[in-house]
Amino acid sequence: CLSWNYCEKAVKKLKNIEQEGLHSPIQVFYNPSDKKFYIIDGQHRFEALVLLDLPIWFMLMEADNMVDACRQLRNGNNEIKKWMINDFISSYAVEGKKPYIEYQKQRDVYGSVVNDNELRLILMGADCSKGNTKFNKGEFVVNNLNNALPILDFVKEMYHVHKIDSIKNRYVQQALFKVYADSKFNINTMKSALLTNRSKVVV
Repeated sequence: CLSWNYCEKAVKKLKNIEQEGLHSPIQVFYNPSDKKFYIIDGQHRFEALVLLDLPIWFMLMEADNMVDACRQLRNGNNEIKKWMINDFISSYAVEGKKPYIEYQKQRDVYGSVVNDNELRLILMGADCSKGNTKFNKGEFVVNNLNNALPILDFVKEMYHVHKIDSIKNRYVQQALFKVYADSKFNINTMKSALLTNRSKVVV
């Protein structure tokens, strides 16, 4: 399959397949060049069916290649709203869209402390109130990588090294990212203030 991450929570949620049945078939592409089958949509359903030892029903897509298969699915799938972020990342990464490849790279590094909305915000370097829509449509861009990495490293250090749990709060991060854009902001001063007043940092 593509580089979807295995999601145990989603698999457990999908165990109702055993009672309700599979509502839509798994979408599969056969690549004649390597003679392998690739799951284009339905990775979690596949994992749930394997877990439950149930028959696996799938639909073989007619496409020239995996890129074409992904595009067909996004353009014609009436269940696209049910896709998770991993699905969109993998789909666009297959097409070679560098912002999505870069996003996954940074998500692997900082995903334990920064959630997806805030990660999009800082990497885009702008207000991403419509970030989800742009991301899902393949319009995501990384405009702020060099400026984003120091503050992301800062958040990761504050949480993992100095055990300041509140640094993971999305509102704390949003505020932090906004003040970080100010030219007068000094990251070392902020670090010193947080460590000195850690007991006062509450949400």
